[in-house]
Amino acid sequence: MLPKIRLISLNMNYCTGNTDWIFINSTDPLCQLQLASFIYLFFLILVAFSRNKILIYVRLTIDPMASICEEHQEKVYTIGHYSSRMCMVSFSWAYYSIVNRYQNTITGQFFAHTHFDELTLSYNETDSKQSVGFIQTLLQNNGLITSIELNVPESIIFNEEVIDEFITKEIQQGFPGAALIISRYGKILKQTVYGYKLKYDENAKIIQQPQLLILDTMFDLASLTKMYATNYALMHLVEQGMLNIDDPVKKHIPQYCGCNPDKECREARLIKDLLTHTAGYAPSVKFYDPEKVSSDLFSQDKHETEDIIETKLGFQRSRSGDQLPVYSDIDYMLLGLVVEHISGMSIDQYVKINIYQPLCLTHTLFNPLNNTNYQKSNFAATELNGNTRNHTINFPNVRTHVLQGEVHDEKSFYSMNGLSGHAGLFSNLNDMSILTQIMLNNGTYGNVKFWSKNVQDLFLKPYAYDPTYGLGWRLNRNKSLSWFGLYASDEAYGHTGWTGICTVIDPQYSMAITLLTNKRHTPYINGSFDGEKYETGKYGKIMTLIYESMLLHKDPSRKLRASAMSD
Repeated sequence: MLPKIRLISLNMNYCTGNTDWIFINSTDPLCQLQLASFIYLFFLILVAFSRNKILIYVRLTIDPMASICEEHQEKVYTIGHYSSRMCMVSFSWAYYSIVNRYQNTITGQFFAHTHFDELTLSYNETDSKQSVGFIQTLLQNNGLITSIELNVPESIIFNEEVIDEFITKEIQQGFPGAALIISRYGKILKQTVYGYKLKYDENAKIIQQPQLLILDTMFDLASLTKMYATNYALMHLVEQGMLNIDDPVKKHIPQYCGCNPDKECREARLIKDLLTHTAGYAPSVKFYDPEKVSSDLFSQDKHETEDIIETKLGFQRSRSGDQLPVYSDIDYMLLGLVVEHISGMSIDQYVKINIYQPLCLTHTLFNPLNNTNYQKSNFAATELNGNTRNHTINFPNVRTHVLQGEVHDEKSFYSMNGLSGHAGLFSNLNDMSILTQIMLNNGTYGNVKFWSKNVQDLFLKPYAYDPTYGLGWRLNRNKSLSWFGLYASDEAYGHTGWTGICTVIDPQYSMAITLLTNKRHTPYINGSFDGEKYETGKYGKIMTLIYESMLLHKDPSRKLRASAMSD
């Protein structure tokens, strides 16, 4: 090989059990590839005792040589072939988790297989960062590549430094922390963290050793729970024929009946009324605070709260065919209960079994501190004084400590035991990139189908009286939502979360963006969190910079927003 260049050859068929070929039929006739026999034999011994055989294989293959090359400032290229589709999800996760540790050393990855009509080339123009970027599809003839184009920089232009500079400057000015992942055409283009997961103590003082964010740090997704747990569950149920959006809610929750004094009746409410936030519920009800609700609505018990929502809670507005949406957490608390009644499972178990486990997601779950695999240091912190807003709010059992790994939302934590359709989900960058990719794939991932394109199109259809609403999803149809930024296409959709979370999915550019921040992990002064004043926590400026960094704002095929973005 050339000086300072090393190759690592990977057996990507391990999960089928067929590993002998790479040992017997060497891919390294000149002994220049660095897959040592003793590593392979050691691997065979260990896998018998391993719960994660694929991860151990990748570690034993890549870790030793990459570590040596890093020490000697050499560059590494990995080569392999596409395994069977049954292997790819597990192998991709294991491969990425290791390769990402050597961002300055592994600068190129090449994969090919004669069984597929494509070749994936992961390429980075610079040595400073490892970005899994561009997919180059090539024609093949009888297993031989007839042409290849390596003109990657001209194919995807991405000036990520402008994004890094902007967020880093705001971190230096006081914004606590942010994590950003961008994918295009099914590959991760950028995955970067900035700042701290824990910076302040409960006295709003900067701690002696602030804890830096890392790529695996998990965030409280707040209202993104509505999309990536409840909506995904509902779309899956519609695909299975177990739910119709025109169903009365009462069909699935028999006790959901009765009327207000003004004759607004539960029996008239449909599933789609909840999804479009037109059922007539108040934006929020403070079940947990006896000073804010009547005695019959007070509850800090999940089962009592469920009964209140299903049989006692009245409507604030009437329901009619031209009702404009009023965003309400209650709608999604009730939709979470619909999932539970239909499936016979709690909302967390339903999405775990039917969505997250098939995707091999290990960092997406409810009540994560109940899982022995996690501790507080795995999470980005939120409010400094529990739910007290600098000790200006008080109610029974209120938390006063720095929240880290506990759902912030009061209704979810106090009244629903952390298991609710509107809030309670935690996740990290890698898992979110997979969850958003499902939407770009029209309901599939790898060889797993969760719902059809028809079902997805149904949930993304603009609501007639407010086109910024789909079924749960927020849409960029009239450019009124500033968090989409200036240049997201009319096809873009997504959602935000109160803790500082935003996802934008843009099919026109085959792009998904997840921005996770902990903007609430800042002092609460004069009625607001200090983190709210920064543009990173408003999302729109970052989204604008992302599109500009790829020159997508100059795309003549899209319509630019006529007016300036408002705050």
